[in-house]
Amino acid sequence: PEPTTGLEVKFSHRHTAAMALSGDQTSDPALYDEKTASRPDLVALRGKVTVSGDDAIGPNETQLTVHLSDGTVIREQRDMAIPNSDLKDQWNKLERKFRALATPLIGEANTERAITIVAELEQRDSIQDLLDACAKRV
Repeated sequence: PEPTTGLEVKFSHRHTAAMALSGDQTSDPALYDEKTASRPDLVALRGKVTVSGDDAIGPNETQLTVHLSDGTVIREQRDMAIPNSDLKDQWNKLERKFRALATPLIGEANTERAITIVAELEQRDSIQDLLDACAKRV
């Protein structure tokens, strides 16, 4: 509930909810650090977040209720197992996350190469080029 390290931030539902409500890209691995854990705006917001389980919803579902200061209540429910219906938006999110995770390991050029290959995957006879791009170490 009160993370102080990047790893604790990663597994804190309260802190991750605060990050999402603040507009932070929760898919950005660079945000999971001690600086984010102690950011005053997030610490204050996570103090207002309550997390509870509910056996009535599925394991991949989330229900969110936000109470605004003017009395407005916003409720949303989402099954995270269902991909975004906007395929371009879904691609952009996955590409952004892949870049963030892959670039430090295989370098920018191989990351770009892998993204291009995946975009053309249905026209390819083999995934060997993809495997080669991902196997390169920086």
